[in-house]
Amino acid sequence: MPAGNKKAMQDFTNNMRKHLRNTSVSTERLFKKDHEIITDDELVLYHVQLIAVSSPAKGHFRNIPTEVIEIKENDYYKYLTRGTKTRKESEKLLKEVQSAGYEDAFIVKYKNNKRVR
Repeated sequence: MPAGNKKAMQDFTNNMRKHLRNTSVSTERLFKKDHEIITDDELVLYHVQLIAVSSPAKGHFRNIPTEVIEIKENDYYKYLTRGTKTRKESEKLLKEVQSAGYEDAFIVKYKNNKRVR
C-alpha cells in the first residue's frame, strides 16, 4: 500500500474509533485486522428472546444478568438480551435466563439487524 493511502486509512481508523467511543457499537463491528470495512450484512448477533407481548413490558426484567432491549416487530414488543457474537455465548446466557424464571426463552439470530432463521 502506498504511504499516502496507508496514512489516510490510519486517519480514517482513528477518526472512527474516536466517534465510536461515545456509542455502544464495537470497533470490531467496523474493522477487520487488515482494516477493511465490514458491511452491516456481515454482522451476525445472537440474542436470547425472553418474551413477545402486544403491549410494552418495561421494568419487568430485574433478574436478567445482562441488558434487556426492546424491539417492535409487527404488532409485538419483543424483549431480547444484548447480542452476543457466538451461539455458544448465547447458549450460556440462555441457561442463566431460564434459571431466572424465563423457561420459555430461546435463542434468535439477527443479521444486518433483521431476524434470520
